[in-house]
Amino acid sequence: MLVELEETVPPVEESLVDASSRPRRIALFVEPSPFA
Repeated sequence: MLVELEETVPPVEESLVDASSRPRRIALFVEPSPFA
């Protein structure tokens, strides 16, 4: 779902989110085990 939400976010907001939220989301995809 996080991937879909990230795609729905406009380029402008995506760049702002990329500053902090995106790295955290990537961490969830890279290492879903600790979070799951």
